[in-house]
Amino acid sequence: MIRLMIADDEPIITNGLFEFFTSQLDETFDILKATSGMDALEQCKHAKIDILLSDICMPDISGLELQKQILQL
Repeated sequence: MIRLMIADDEPIITNGLFEFFTSQLDETFDILKATSGMDALEQCKHAKIDILLSDICMPDISGLELQKQILQL
């Protein structure tokens, strides 16, 4: 199984991308949503994420900082 995480602070974007990928990808993909950088980081502490699709500009931590912190896990 391939785990894809969508991280964005805008619900319309997160939900839209979630719906799109859910309809286009088969059951070999597990798709997760995160509503902030901190939410994404917490989820990454408990589950291995294969692909991260993240907004760069988020209020708590940026997508670039999120990437750095995930690599340190």
